[in-house]
Amino acid sequence: MNSPDINEFDSFTPHIYNTVHRISTPKWNLPQALMKNYNLALIYDGEVTFSFDSKNYDLTPGSLIFSKPDVIRSATNSLQHPVKLYAVDFIYSCPLRIEGDWKITLPELPFLLNDKILDSFMLKKLISSFHELTKYWISDSLDKQLKCNMLLTGIINLLLVKAYGNDVAYDKVRKVNKLTEFMTEHYHHHITLDTLASNIKISPNYLCSLFKEVTNKTPTEYLLNIRINKAKELLKDGLSVTEVSSVVGFNDIYYFSKCFKKYTGLSPSQYKIFY
Repeated sequence: MNSPDINEFDSFTPHIYNTVHRISTPKWNLPQALMKNYNLALIYDGEVTFSFDSKNYDLTPGSLIFSKPDVIRSATNSLQHPVKLYAVDFIYSCPLRIEGDWKITLPELPFLLNDKILDSFMLKKLISSFHELTKYWISDSLDKQLKCNMLLTGIINLLLVKAYGNDVAYDKVRKVNKLTEFMTEHYHHHITLDTLASNIKISPNYLCSLFKEVTNKTPTEYLLNIRINKAKELLKDGLSVTEVSSVVGFNDIYYFSKCFKKYTGLSPSQYKIFY
């Protein structure tokens, strides 16, 4: 089986059955049971031994467990260091709209049964997200299920970044995310490498290598993608090529047309006709 691409999870849609924030006593254990759903558990303190299909895993803070349906699970707590963990029980699908019809897909999440979160920034973010998820789950809010689904989707996204990020440190991802958010908010302004570098207090040279490491694109390429995507939207709305060029941050309409054709294969005028 080929590994799924991260883009296959763009429409990730979970349904949560239960969440738990477990602050255990030494006597707490999980009896052996057949798993019916997916389960994601993060150990943040203490020690515990989980068993999956009779194979034991000794877990310590930072351990992440991802179990699938139809495995037999049990757990034995540490008497000296009782475990503290977060867990969520869920199913998911990734619905796609293809030629007017919905297709339900289920790409396999590329997570290990037993993993270790070594990146301190990512671990802190995961603990915070799990805390919000389990706290909201016990609320009586009308949007409880929707909010919890959104929080779980954020957790899954973090773990996908880890799985597909070639071990890029989450602190680097966090810095680049700050820059991409800045670009999407200010794409219509004049943005230079110095502007971006000063935004996260690094040098322009390091900015370029950092951005390339995380996104596999240069900052200039990423900004151009944002501008071209916005230009396509505005052209569909009926704005003229001259208007669109100015709105998305190009001072030169000819350079805009050249970039647009390079990214889409069509000139802006042709795009207006076809779309």
